[in-house]
Amino acid sequence: MEDIQNDLNSFLIKQGEDLNRIENNIINSENNIVLSKDNLKEANYYRIGYKPIIIGSVLGLVSGGVLFPYSALFNISGVILGGYCGYEFKKKYYLK
Repeated sequence: MEDIQNDLNSFLIKQGEDLNRIENNIINSENNIVLSKDNLKEANYYRIGYKPIIIGSVLGLVSGGVLFPYSALFNISGVILGGYCGYEFKKKYYLK
């Protein structure tokens, strides 16, 4: 009878340890989910959308090409200026 009680006692202790381990894993998972949610919010804030930059670059190229059709320097500077303006537009209106 004593051996049965000792075996039952050791079995209950092992189950308690397993339950504590499972509980700790659940708590760690919950903390990781909260941290992941915060990281996703931050990643969404810093996500780069190239659409305004490309549109600004094309508009800069077209405007530089129309005003100074034979000058590559003005075309390149128009692309750079247009891309920068597109980037600033994106920062101002998309990153809030």
